[in-house]
Amino acid sequence: MHYSRSIINGEVLEVDQIRTMVKTTLKKKVPQIVDALNSRIRLHHRELIQMHYDHLIYIENRIEELESKSSLSVIPYREEMNLLMTIPGIKKDAAAGILAEIGIDMAQFPSDGNLSSWGRFSPGNNESAGKIKST
Repeated sequence: MHYSRSIINGEVLEVDQIRTMVKTTLKKKVPQIVDALNSRIRLHHRELIQMHYDHLIYIENRIEELESKSSLSVIPYREEMNLLMTIPGIKKDAAAGILAEIGIDMAQFPSDGNLSSWGRFSPGNNESAGKIKST
């Protein structure tokens, strides 16, 4: 449940409402949290919380729009996306980012070593005066 509306509207919150929202050792402090929310949040605090909440909703909506556009833009590259997602740890967002950065034309990379070097995944050789330093 979201009690942000309750806080913004100045409604009195109960211990049971807040207890469902907190985890771990914070559960021990629920009475103090409820006391603070019910007694110390003034009108100007609620107005500021409302402004931040509105901004958060705005940002979440823009993120949804961007994700939707991103999903549409990679449709022509479904096969490449599926190949990239066979790499352990690479999910849809990472695959889309990789495609956006390097594209699908690998002619610019004569070898896999060139690609990994371009991506800064090649091991370094940090040696000075015959001493090998960690990289």
